[in-house]
Amino acid sequence: IVRPLGRVMTFVEHVGEGDLTGTLGEGGHNEIGRLKRTLNAMVAGLADLARTNRTATSDLNAAAAEIRASAQEQAASVEEQFAAVQETAATVDEITHSGAQITKRAGEVIATAQAT
Repeated sequence: IVRPLGRVMTFVEHVGEGDLTGTLGEGGHNEIGRLKRTLNAMVAGLADLARTNRTATSDLNAAAAEIRASAQEQAASVEEQFAAVQETAATVDEITHSGAQITKRAGEVIATAQAT
């Protein structure tokens, strides 16, 4: 009884350290054999869960990278739009200034015409 339990304890210690690759040899039809089969099934389930978790993490990382890339593209687009708005504002200022100069010159022409 002690030797098979020692092997079970060693196996459980390895599983506790994260090693989900091992299995216990098949036991007999007694309680220790049943314990081995149950532990093997449990470790197989944990290994499947770990694989599923790694896959989900990988998918999540890929989605996060796509979101980050999209956000960077949107930020670049916003910067381009801001630059275009600044250019438009500068153009409006120039037009306003030109309009003021034209108004001033028109006033001068009118004053000259009245004087003439």
